[in-house]
Amino acid sequence: MCFEAATQFGGNVPAWTIVVLYRLEDEHVKCEAYDRLYPVNALRNAALEHARSDLLFLVDVDFVPSRRLHEVLASHDGGRRLLNALSHGSRKNRGPGALVIPAFEASKSNMPLPLHGAELRHAAARGEVEGFHVSHFPCGHRATDFDRWLGVSKAESPDAGNFNQHAHGVDAYLIHYEEHFEPYVVVPRQSVPAYDERFRGYGLNKISHLYELSQRGFRFRTCAHAEAFVVAAKHPKSQSWHLVLGPEAEAEQRARIATHYATFKAELKKRLQLPSSLPIKPPKARTTPRRGLPMK
Repeated sequence: MCFEAATQFGGNVPAWTIVVLYRLEDEHVKCEAYDRLYPVNALRNAALEHARSDLLFLVDVDFVPSRRLHEVLASHDGGRRLLNALSHGSRKNRGPGALVIPAFEASKSNMPLPLHGAELRHAAARGEVEGFHVSHFPCGHRATDFDRWLGVSKAESPDAGNFNQHAHGVDAYLIHYEEHFEPYVVVPRQSVPAYDERFRGYGLNKISHLYELSQRGFRFRTCAHAEAFVVAAKHPKSQSWHLVLGPEAEAEQRARIATHYATFKAELKKRLQLPSSLPIKPPKARTTPRRGLPMK
């Protein structure tokens, strides 16, 4: 693409380039209603492939990071310690880890987003922000334990699997994965599996990936720093959401996604039973979705 641009502009490469990250040829379309949906997981894989940092923050584009999030995670050599901790675990809980960054959403349109810890807590106390989707899809972020993070409740006793800033780069408390948990996480690039590209549009695309992390032995910990969070503005539902959950949504669309998820879990179970010496390859995109199963 750069060569083509240079040729077109008389040998001078312009300040911008166009890169085709994903292309769907007409002959590959088997189901018009599904195959042409936004290829969200294919694009996530493109991002993973081109990432160069040792730690990755897997987050949706409509979330705004707190002002000090990078400082909390990376300052004073904390990034190196965090990378080591997420790659190997704590002394009593070995294995890879995912650091959950608490996610919040605004309850009012066009309100200024709180980007400092004190602002967020005041907004939460006034009901202007809440944990992401806690009102209508609690299992998506419930395991984050927002009450503990906000200081509303405290753990009964310290957990041996917690991180501390001195040894691990950040303070973080161990949480327990539940199915359909879909937090935004910091993970080591070398440990992250590919997303399953059969998932398009809205529904189970992140959930399937977090499920795979859990099945691969990742331990989830919530970053306990008051200045470490992300927040999303209130905005209209996407077209992809309406196709699955809107008033005009078709049951068949939900069935396709449910089928992909059931197939994904069954295939993952088989792959993870392979000897550890064998390479585990990411699943290939399915072009012909099955039909007829209800969404779970």
